[in-house]
Amino acid sequence: MAHVGSTAARAARTAAGRREERLERLSKYYSPSLLAAITATEQAVTPELWAGRKPGKFGLTYADDLAEHDPTFDHAVHAWEDMDQPRQPLGRYVPPGAGGAAAVAGSDEELAAQTGLSAAYLGSLTEKVLVLKRVVNQTKLGKIPSQYSLMVVGDGNGMVGIGEGKDRENADVAIRKARAAAIKNLQLVPRLENRTVFGDFTHKFKTIQMEFRSRPAGFGLRVSPIIYELCVCAGIKDLSAKIHSSRNAMNVAKGALEALRAQTVPEELAAARGKKLVDVRETYFR
Repeated sequence: MAHVGSTAARAARTAAGRREERLERLSKYYSPSLLAAITATEQAVTPELWAGRKPGKFGLTYADDLAEHDPTFDHAVHAWEDMDQPRQPLGRYVPPGAGGAAAVAGSDEELAAQTGLSAAYLGSLTEKVLVLKRVVNQTKLGKIPSQYSLMVVGDGNGMVGIGEGKDRENADVAIRKARAAAIKNLQLVPRLENRTVFGDFTHKFKTIQMEFRSRPAGFGLRVSPIIYELCVCAGIKDLSAKIHSSRNAMNVAKGALEALRAQTVPEELAAARGKKLVDVRETYFR
């Protein structure tokens, strides 16, 4: 009996030590009043009350033992003491029911194998969703809804691409498809001094008439939101642009990228005229 009593006493001391350690850890993130409320709530919930609990309206909709380690979500890499940093590494989660649709989009490793780019480079790209909407396709079987996504991807150093993706149900899968398509469509945009375009020019894409004007250093980006995101991903810092007629986001993005790609570069102009290109900026504007 003495041995049983000593074992129970040790268990009680261990539980008390764990409780004190837990309260000390919670004190880093909660005020004393909130900590007292948490302690009072825990003391009010008895084991019998907890065993007869009923799932609440906003509780979990599935039966799961949260004490077990889940290989998909519970992959913590360090103690969560710095609240500015996530406890888990952030990644792209593929839903279990996505199946082949998610495989089409591909991970960074698959895209690296397909494009020849490194996984580290793909992870450093700037990504922005330009359009995300629900579309409906009218067929003889009726209206078939799906999710549509238009995305721009760039490294901020001249390489930029846009891609489109669609999925029948999941918008996340459509975004992954658009990202994969944008990475495969990466193209080099010529830039003057790595910050602006070469001179002023106009471009027509379908019903959209666009004007692009080169601007001095420090001018900034005074353009539409779609062209702004495109310039940020491409690394263009000083630009002024005007859009006439239609403001369709998809056509604006495609037309702006086409216009930036179709710039007249001085080297090409000099070669076409059979002239020798001399840069006088170093001589006169040093």
